[in-house]
Amino acid sequence: MSDLFSIRNDSLLMLKSAINDQNLSKFADLAVIQINGRWALIKNSDDIKGIRVQGQDLIQLMTSIANGAKEFPNQFKNLARDRKFIRLCRMVPGMETVEHLKSRLKCEQALRRCYEAAKVIGKGLIKIEKHGTPGRYVNHSYWIGEVVLRNEPHPMCFREIERLVEEWVCDTPTSLSFKEWMAAKKEKWHRLEDQGKTQSPFLQWLVGIAWESKEKNAWHEAHPQQSYDEASFKAWRRKQQDPKLFYPIWYLEELFGKKNKEPNNQDSEFHKTRNVDLRLRKRSWERFQNETGAFLTFEEHEGLGFEFSLDGSAESKNRWILRKLWEKSEGTDNLKIFACKLKWRKESSSMTFEEWSVKQEQDLMNKYKSSHLDTTLSFEKWKEQQDDSIWKDPIPFIHLEEAERAAYRIECQNGILMRNEHLYITQNDTIFVLGPDEDMYCGESIIGVFHHSSFLGDAAVAAAGGIKTNSSGMIVELSNRSGHYFPSDLQNLYMLKYFKERGADLTKVKFLLLNSDFKTEERNAFEYLQELEQLKVFGGI
Repeated sequence: MSDLFSIRNDSLLMLKSAINDQNLSKFADLAVIQINGRWALIKNSDDIKGIRVQGQDLIQLMTSIANGAKEFPNQFKNLARDRKFIRLCRMVPGMETVEHLKSRLKCEQALRRCYEAAKVIGKGLIKIEKHGTPGRYVNHSYWIGEVVLRNEPHPMCFREIERLVEEWVCDTPTSLSFKEWMAAKKEKWHRLEDQGKTQSPFLQWLVGIAWESKEKNAWHEAHPQQSYDEASFKAWRRKQQDPKLFYPIWYLEELFGKKNKEPNNQDSEFHKTRNVDLRLRKRSWERFQNETGAFLTFEEHEGLGFEFSLDGSAESKNRWILRKLWEKSEGTDNLKIFACKLKWRKESSSMTFEEWSVKQEQDLMNKYKSSHLDTTLSFEKWKEQQDDSIWKDPIPFIHLEEAERAAYRIECQNGILMRNEHLYITQNDTIFVLGPDEDMYCGESIIGVFHHSSFLGDAAVAAAGGIKTNSSGMIVELSNRSGHYFPSDLQNLYMLKYFKERGADLTKVKFLLLNSDFKTEERNAFEYLQELEQLKVFGGI
């Protein structure tokens, strides 16, 4: 949307004067006005009709944008997202606070290092550009793993990569690329391992030393006039236990904002954020019990969760906790049987474990057959790609080869989805991509196993998102939700035109629009398409 904003020549001198004199009040002599779908900076005295923001309102709007505000009146949302206008707001001395500037530069530095480490734009980009559609957004956690580390001798799963990237981004003094940083850390770890000073796996060691460093920094901040000594440090650490959350108080202050903490005010921003986090943790605890059938008190679950955060494990949190429960049980069953028996006790009181196991396998087989993949993909191969069992070992993302990819191809005829000449009815969380050759691929999303990037083996796509059909295979819902590709307005325009040209009645389709603030807005697909086409005419996208 960077072409939306322009500066009229006759307002340029006034703008330069306001910036050079570092005088915010001079912006009261300027105005921003919308003309034929575009925003422009003009002199406040100019007699031009249109949606206008001027005077102190303009100063307030620009200050909010410079400091990363998220909420704006509907008529100014496009302007607030425009890159040129954001840059203008930030270059005015005094508009952006020092605190926000530091925070933003830290984030931009980390992302820049990510981009440098992942200089790959993906196969198929040239074909996509013929549609006028850019390739993809490099989201650091995923693309670092899928692009930068793909040829490592020991492939990593996405949870390992996320932990590594998190530590790299937090290591702010470093100017090393991700790969250089990891090589330096590994060299240090190998040296300590050779000296017998550590027996921990690399990631566990890395997370451990990072936590120790953060903890000691927190102690020094709390005792600025005191020299470090072990006894004082241990006494301080014992007092740090939060009564409700198992994380130490210093960490929660860092997480929720120490400056927002008012000890005797339960309505302070700190306590509000903390209570929201507490609700989310309780929801996670309930979900764990529903998924596994295991019973733990909330306090037990939180205690194990805190241990998990310091373990540096590549497993999911639920699987890690489940494994800890299995180890404590000291039974003869392996982890998979232990997990299955927990679910069996929760779900069925009338079947024996053997009967329940047979039923589970049959349910999987029925799901496989209903997907109409059985003519091109074996049951065992499908299970490897789509089975989301909690006891599965963590693996790198699935990347389909060309022959496997064909099994997931979908045709859209008169707005109805077809696979292998059968109606395609979506199940659970169904995702899709549109490839450079206008081929469409659909499948069920499995976190950590099967994602949008799986279909084309990490290549660029023209559009991506989620899709739902009714029992007749008719499209009823679309979305642009994709953490890998982050589809923009332009990809959404291509997606909606693709389905419209193939007979979909977009007036009856709901579109869930994930915006840049990661909030979902429900739209009518046809109305949204009209809006996007209008924006394209005016050069907005």
